[in-house]
Amino acid sequence: MSLLNRGIMAETKRKKNSPTPKKKTIRKTSKKSQAKETPPDEGVMRYVGGQPGNNNAGKWSEEEAIKLGEELIEWLKVDSPKNIVFGHFLLVEKDLYPNIISYLMQKYESFLYIIKRAREIQKYKLEKFGLTDDVKTGMSIFMLKAKHGMKEDAPTDDFRLESPQDEKRFMTLPKECALNYYRTVSSLRKGNKIIIHRGGTRSGKTYSLAQLSIDFLFSGEMGGEKINGDAGVFRQALPHLKKTALKDLQEILDHRKLIENKDYTHHRTDKYFMVEGRKLHYDSINSEKEVQKVRGLGLALVWFNEANEIPYAAFNQLYMRGEDNLITILDFNPDDENIWINEEIEKTDKYKNVDVIVSTFEDNDFLSEEQKERIRSLKDIDADLWNVFGKAQYGAIKGKVYSKWDTYSELPPGKYIKFYGEDLGYVTSKDAVMEVNWRKGTRDIYLKSRLYETGLETHDLIDRLTSIVLNDEFVFADCSDRRLLSLIKNNGIKNLLRPKKGRDKMVKYVKNFRIHIHQDDINTIDEIKIYKYIIDPKTGKPTNVPVKFMDDLMDALGYAIIGLIEIIFHQSGIKLKDLK
Repeated sequence: MSLLNRGIMAETKRKKNSPTPKKKTIRKTSKKSQAKETPPDEGVMRYVGGQPGNNNAGKWSEEEAIKLGEELIEWLKVDSPKNIVFGHFLLVEKDLYPNIISYLMQKYESFLYIIKRAREIQKYKLEKFGLTDDVKTGMSIFMLKAKHGMKEDAPTDDFRLESPQDEKRFMTLPKECALNYYRTVSSLRKGNKIIIHRGGTRSGKTYSLAQLSIDFLFSGEMGGEKINGDAGVFRQALPHLKKTALKDLQEILDHRKLIENKDYTHHRTDKYFMVEGRKLHYDSINSEKEVQKVRGLGLALVWFNEANEIPYAAFNQLYMRGEDNLITILDFNPDDENIWINEEIEKTDKYKNVDVIVSTFEDNDFLSEEQKERIRSLKDIDADLWNVFGKAQYGAIKGKVYSKWDTYSELPPGKYIKFYGEDLGYVTSKDAVMEVNWRKGTRDIYLKSRLYETGLETHDLIDRLTSIVLNDEFVFADCSDRRLLSLIKNNGIKNLLRPKKGRDKMVKYVKNFRIHIHQDDINTIDEIKIYKYIIDPKTGKPTNVPVKFMDDLMDALGYAIIGLIEIIFHQSGIKLKDLK
């Protein structure tokens, strides 16, 4: 990424386009046949003419229906008396026939749920703009009944917006990756007790589940479904949980605190958040024995983040204790077809009320088109990665580049040289900095990522680097933009060097060393686990070329080791063959 682009480029959200089917002549039906048609919820939208299964309506997928619903909610959020009657948006602005709306509500419970929520917002806004008093009351209700099929006191089984605070809670609810949010709500409403979120890369499953968890914390409900007890989120390692799901939870919590003017308590020692007596616990579970601490909490809902890391025995023991009263949500990437989630749950009938929700990056409209295109490119590059991370299907990662590595908690005794590798990205790839500690006289390198972010402007990047790197420490970076390298160097990173050797030498050089990764470094662990060679389609064997996907830290490591061998070793007279 050039200095010019880094300085002026701004990420813009892709404008979402809801599907708008072309008008077709509605097939005429007799009064007798029309009388048999019953709308799915007469209090929401009256069924008018046509057949719900006509060709036009039948083409709508659930994803498309939910996107339409999201646009409706955004339209209702506009603080204007013009944006009140949601039927106007659907029937006039979107030019949809009522039978289309009726069909979608009948077919997709997730869409019906959105329409019901839209009705509650509409009701609140009618009151807010004074359309429900005196003469205006009769006129507004008349128009709603005549044009939009609403009843004045229509019953509803979803949560109501009883106050301005409730209205604010809903209207400003973060809606990123809302597809997974509504899918989970729909699954809960159907009474499912084990909800499996099998997702590809960047599908938004974790963020959506974090939204639902905060829903519970502030209201005691998840998408309108009452949760009778406390909830908890768990992962194999607590440091990893803190960098993923807990980070999202904290962000949404702070957002909701400002909106609802409700404070929350964070008990760091006992590891839970609390709002008005409701608790959301969090902790690690890495063995069957550790289930005891969770069982004692009496939870009504358990969310296992990256559930494939948690032992099956731990899950099963918790399930057997809770049985029909416990709701369990599992999310994970399907990079191992032999994991217990597949073998013990999806492939068998051992457990009741199981729902599998499959999501991909295509379901996340908050990714830029550049990010999506990078993932789509896997289709033509590597079938294994595309199957797992693009399509969210079970599969194995064959041809891994670094199959031998382990983790460490502290550097063992010895003398070390610390240096860094840097891979410069911007939007579609990350700015990545890898700290490497080489233990003198050995082939042992100890890794810990120090920077792993997208979208950093030049001044932000320089600030991050100067806070990490000391004046006399080496940083080895590969970047075609020499102006950017010069700017970084002139702003405090004096020993910033560009390795002479190219990318083809990186893997060969790194394989001369024993790799140890800090146990809390989830970013490096995630990358090295899927860093693999391109498979030759003719022979089915790995080539010597790594796949360009989720490899920013692996590249940073490669530049660092090239710098170690070509510069540090060369200046010190050290030879690889003499290392132990």
